[in-house]
Amino acid sequence: MPKLLPEPMATAMDKPQRFAAAPYQFGSHFERRAARSHPAQPLVWAVVLTFVPLFWMVTVAWFARMVF
Repeated sequence: MPKLLPEPMATAMDKPQRFAAAPYQFGSHFERRAARSHPAQPLVWAVVLTFVPLFWMVTVAWFARMVF
């Protein structure tokens, strides 16, 4: 019996996807969260980023004063 229709061409899904982009390659690796989880979060960060270095500077200054 003669073939009436030609063989369908191989699609991209039939070929091996050796260099295909992984689904996780271009997006964020973390789940999406709200922009700010708590209204006071910027204030907390400001306090932490101000007083933690200040604490260590005072500690180093106190240690230098006591030892040297």
